[in-house]
Amino acid sequence: MPVSLPYLEEHLYNTHQVPRDGSSACWAVAEAEDARICGTVCRDLAGIVTHVKTVHLKVYQSQCGFCLKWYSRPDSLKRHTDTCPS
Repeated sequence: MPVSLPYLEEHLYNTHQVPRDGSSACWAVAEAEDARICGTVCRDLAGIVTHVKTVHLKVYQSQCGFCLKWYSRPDSLKRHTDTCPS
């Protein structure tokens, strides 16, 4: 199921009381053995939503047309395609 930005914003606000503006911290629990809270801090809710989608949910949106690897963010794909050996 694709996860939309508005859905994640509402979920973070309603379920985890992440403020809609201002600095926000990621309270997702890392999947490590010690189950630490992630704690990544972003400038705003949109940054947290991007962080959760790319780091915790592993949502991939862009594919390299040469080697077919998937990337979660367009800037990651751009960096990759500048040096892709394929």
